[in-house]
Amino acid sequence: MNQYSAEWQEWHDARLRELAKPFGWLSLRDLVWLDADESDPSAGTYSTEYGVFRRDGDWVHFDIAEGVSAGPAATALSVDSSQVADTSPDWVTVRNDRHCMSALLRAGHTLPWIVIDTVQFELINVSGHLGLRRRDSRSPLLARFFDVPVFPISHDWVLPGHFTAYLENKHRTVPTAQPGMERTLTISGMLEVEIAGVSYHLLTTGDIATGLYVSFYDPTNSDTTAAWRQVSLGVPDAQGNVIVDFNRSVNDPCAFTPYALCPAPVPENVISIPVTAGERRPTVAMTTRGLTTPVLVVDATQHDDIQGDDVQGDSSARDTVENAQSDSERVSPAVVNVAELLNTCGLDVTMVTSRRISQEYSGSVSESVAGYETIFVIDMGERPSPRAHDAEIVEVLAQGLAWQVPLIAIGAHTVSHIAALVDRYGRVETEVPCAVSEELSVALRNAGIFKAEQPAEASMTLAEFLKGTATVLLREKA
Repeated sequence: MNQYSAEWQEWHDARLRELAKPFGWLSLRDLVWLDADESDPSAGTYSTEYGVFRRDGDWVHFDIAEGVSAGPAATALSVDSSQVADTSPDWVTVRNDRHCMSALLRAGHTLPWIVIDTVQFELINVSGHLGLRRRDSRSPLLARFFDVPVFPISHDWVLPGHFTAYLENKHRTVPTAQPGMERTLTISGMLEVEIAGVSYHLLTTGDIATGLYVSFYDPTNSDTTAAWRQVSLGVPDAQGNVIVDFNRSVNDPCAFTPYALCPAPVPENVISIPVTAGERRPTVAMTTRGLTTPVLVVDATQHDDIQGDDVQGDSSARDTVENAQSDSERVSPAVVNVAELLNTCGLDVTMVTSRRISQEYSGSVSESVAGYETIFVIDMGERPSPRAHDAEIVEVLAQGLAWQVPLIAIGAHTVSHIAALVDRYGRVETEVPCAVSEELSVALRNAGIFKAEQPAEASMTLAEFLKGTATVLLREKA
């Protein structure tokens, strides 16, 4: 296992380096389509501070603004040089002069085209739809990025599989991460793999010469993982045997940015059990409104205090809880209401219980806590906890301290968890205000571990406190 862990870590580090490239997927800032529209005179153009892009038939021209220094990206420069040598590729043509740069790109191709300062413009052609991606090596997401959270690695998720190639490739049209856009996948064959005693037949992309891939759905999607994930199978041996290592399942770029055109898996590629391996949902991601503001909500309520009430609130909070709940893991309705309110305030909420922490964060708590703006630990049970504290929850709070993530404790019964932190670390000076109830405020002041503050007015409700907290977090992110 030690050798495997070292190899996995080497793979993970390479994955992070690839994501962190200056003009990689995390640098995307915009996606604009240049489709013509007779009813809209401005359609087919894209005005920037550097100049104007305009479509003319199959060509796209960039009229460079006065005083702007623009040049071809490495790929475009290579194409330009090959044209001079009369060895140009058949999928793209470029023309450059002092005031205008032009490109003709065939369908199904992408051209990293123009570089201006820290910005690169990329031309794409999706089934005749011409678009421009804007990448920026100083993008907020790239500046915030340092890791992708993962499930604990386990040999249980390293499985033998068998690949059967189709005599002829098949083509399937699937939706993409962009609403209304479709892409055609080339299906090369079928993977047979047994997971937890169930045999699955999953369709593959890629080819046997350069490597095969499987995109798949599973019950963790949109809860602890992104909408779908992908795993590389590598190159099969002569008998078609492959190793399916779900510990190396990765997010498609659309998990990080709304400007990617990732194709969804084919409907057949559904794994019915939760694949708790590989990459989790990114802690921080880009949206069309800017960076998400991620917060972690930890339900510390005792199991016996939860009455199993119906979950109330908006769909995002309710779905998060329904995906997490089982006979052995229920979430307090009061905590659900807190998550609902934080969601409606614009925060990106991840909710966990002690059981989920032990099952899905074991060995990776530190990495999983990093990146959150705030940790809310909540125990609003009707009676004090009969046990001192949950070791799993205390570990999350301790790692939050280590990463300097602010902690907000709600409910008097969270005192036992705070006291456990004091026992572990002694008096810790931090600038984290965290108190809602008077009893908790007194306990925290006495412990001396936090600068406990009560609401500004005694009449402030929990909802008012949470809305105020969300406002502060969103303002600081902006």
